[in-house]
Amino acid sequence: MPVNRVSQFVSINNETWLISYNQKMHSLQFYNINERSRKSIISLMSAGPSGVEQISGICFINFDSILLATTSPKRRLVLIDSQANLIDQWEISDTLKYNNILYDLYIYKNFELTFNRGKVTVSISPYLPPESPACYQYPYLVEYDLIKRRVTANYGQFPFESDKIYLYLELPKHKVTPYYDIVHFSGSHDLFCYDVYTKELKRVVRAKSKYLQKKFKTLDPKIIIDDLQEEEKIFYVTQGRYDQLLYDSFRELYYRIVKLPVDYRNLEGKPHWEPDFMYSIMILDAEFRYVNEIELPGRTYNPSLATVTRDGLLISLNNPANQGIDEDHIYFHVFKPTQTL
Repeated sequence: MPVNRVSQFVSINNETWLISYNQKMHSLQFYNINERSRKSIISLMSAGPSGVEQISGICFINFDSILLATTSPKRRLVLIDSQANLIDQWEISDTLKYNNILYDLYIYKNFELTFNRGKVTVSISPYLPPESPACYQYPYLVEYDLIKRRVTANYGQFPFESDKIYLYLELPKHKVTPYYDIVHFSGSHDLFCYDVYTKELKRVVRAKSKYLQKKFKTLDPKIIIDDLQEEEKIFYVTQGRYDQLLYDSFRELYYRIVKLPVDYRNLEGKPHWEPDFMYSIMILDAEFRYVNEIELPGRTYNPSLATVTRDGLLISLNNPANQGIDEDHIYFHVFKPTQTL
């Protein structure tokens, strides 16, 4: 199975399932991790009353209530059932004005859509050019009430100075636990812990990787304005940043996945790219205290596809550079926090 960027891990009857969007087939594929088998496919409709655009995010509620975030031109939320029938839809664009700035629904890489008590949390983007410092002065998370059809909270402020453009649009993310809604950014060491229900900021925790420098380098706005693609790629490849944050309810731990700094070119003089990236896993206890940090072997893992089960932390081995796997299957390494990789 090819690993797609749009996916979600869910718990169904105490078993771990992976839901993956196959863009080529325009379908949702359901895999039971415990049984190690594909269980079903929902083929999405491209046209007609139940037609939907390409998918940028998945939020599984149950088999007859699956929320999907779609891409342009509509950028909307749709609710489908197990037969791909469209039950309802919500166009979130332009529903919120913050300091006279309009927003649109925009799901960033590795952003997890979450559903709680009739409300869904999504990421948004202001109608501002990405090279403008003003683009980074607004909260990037929205809680939307599906029943009342309105925004109930706008939170997740970028934690940066007004004159800085940081790391590749920062990619805001969040992880909901029984204790906090944790907002985190690729270019910040801090974890911003909000109340799960009121979205009030409760605490800010410094959770710095030992492999990253204290201050992040900034991306020169001229690189974006002048469309200097090679310079932008160099910045993206060489700089370290934070990726996913996972919560382990079985062991009361947090795992923060870190993309490590890397030289732009390898020993053969060829540019590095995502399959070549090096990663580490930070382990934090229930109070976010640093426990350990383990570097992962290069050209082996795909940390974008990771989840926590009773057996441990599962990290995908479906890296295109990993010669030990075939693309017809999906592979995971089960990492137990008391062991080393």
